This record gives sequence, C-alpha cells and structure tokens, in this order.
Amino acid sequence: MEIIPDVAERVTALTDFMMAVVAIIGMVQFRRDVIPASWKINLWTAVYLLFIAAALIGTFHHGLVLSTTAYDLSWLLIILCLGMMIGLFVVALTYDVFGLIAARKILPVMIVIALGFFGFSWSQGQDFSLFLAYEAFGLLAALIGYSYLAFLRRPGGLSLAIAVFITIVAAVVQATKAMSYTIVVPFDHNANYHLIQIVGVLLLTHGIRQSVNTSSAQSQQ
Repeated sequence: MEIIPDVAERVTALTDFMMAVVAIIGMVQFRRDVIPASWKINLWTAVYLLFIAAALIGTFHHGLVLSTTAYDLSWLLIILCLGMMIGLFVVALTYDVFGLIAARKILPVMIVIALGFFGFSWSQGQDFSLFLAYEAFGLLAALIGYSYLAFLRRPGGLSLAIAVFITIVAAVVQATKAMSYTIVVPFDHNANYHLIQIVGVLLLTHGIRQSVNTSSAQSQQ
C-alpha cells in the first residue's frame, strides 16, 4: 500500500483516525457505566460502531493510493455506515424523548429508510450532498428533541443538544468548503469537519453518560 502524496489528504486521513479513537474511548466509557448493557446502551454502541467504522474506512480512503474500484467501494461503505448511523441516532433520540416502546417501534422503520437512502445515493453516483440532506433531517430532529430535553433539565439533555449543534456546524463547514488554512500543514474542509466533529463526539459521550447513569439509577433501562 502506498501513502497518498497529497499532504492535505494525509491530514484529513489523520483527523479521521483521531475521530475514530475519540469515539472508541467514548464508547468504552459509557459501556462501563451500565453492566450488563441495557437496550439503550446497546443502541448507542451501534451508533458509535458505525461512526467508528466510517472514520476508519475514511482514514484509508483519504490516506492511501487506491485503485478506482477500491476507492469507490470504500466510499460506498462510508455512505452505508453513516446512513445507518443517522437512522439509529434518530431511534436513540426517540428513546430519550418518548421511551423504549416508541424506540422499538421506529427501529425497523429507520433501518429501512437508511437502506433506502443508501440505495438512492448509490444510484445517483454516490453524491455526498444527498447524505448531507439526509443528515440535516436527522440532525434537525435531534436538535429540536434534545433542546426540548435541555429545557426540561433532563440529565444529559444540554450536552446532547450542544453536541448536535456542533455536528450541524461541522456539516456546514464540510458542505460549503468554507474553511481551509495552513498551520505547518494544510487543513481543508474535510479535516476541519473532523476536528469540529471530535468536539461533538466528546460532548455526545458526556451527554450519553449523564443520561444513562440517571436512568440506571432509577432502574428505567
């Protein structure tokens, strides 16, 4: 395998890997909070695993010289992981706002929607703007839902709402390609998306841990 010569792409690959490491640490932390793992913990674990998979695949996608087939396949896998992640994120939101029964009911619906989005995206030439539109829908719902929980002062609600807002900011930076600069090495819009998203993951993990610890204490898992 050959490392890509483009320095900006190398930086993007590195920040992708950093993002995966932060998510792995966060997942380990909230899984330690509840043993044995609850339905909610397993759901958030699935969200994080999909995110981690997408970030690690992205590390190779940006960091290595790939054949056209390998490049296209890795991109499809990233889209699949991210699409499923957004779907399960909406299920987690439903759990936090409406409870376990509602989350169980919406789970198969969101899986079908996520797979449908993946198929449509594939048919349209793997256009990432399609993912951004799909992501925007899920994130807007999450921002409203977690802002509501923050207003009610539910444990973890404020951290989760801020995490979603930061993710929206990161998505805007990536979609508009508005932020790029050089500090020793070049940071393009993709690298900046990853750096901003790392902050979002840290806050998301904090919010999940607050929420899970409270729910566990009240035996509502």
